[in-house]
Amino acid sequence: MLLPASQKRPTLKSATIPTPKPRYSAGTVLVVDDEEMLRKLAVTALRSYGYEVLEAQNGAEALDVLAIHSTAAVACAG
Repeated sequence: MLLPASQKRPTLKSATIPTPKPRYSAGTVLVVDDEEMLRKLAVTALRSYGYEVLEAQNGAEALDVLAIHSTAAVACAG
């Protein structure tokens, strides 16, 4: 397929990105990522939507967080 080049010059328009309205959700999410910046971004985004967020740097830490959190949940329920 051949697409001919356009002779028009692109114009840059100032784009406004709408801010999503928070949807307050119930639930807990575990974010696991070894990149701190990505993990913090995900945590911040999920918290802004009303989730309780747990975080871990790797799989082993995630298992520890799950063990601690599930024990706390059982203690609260029981």
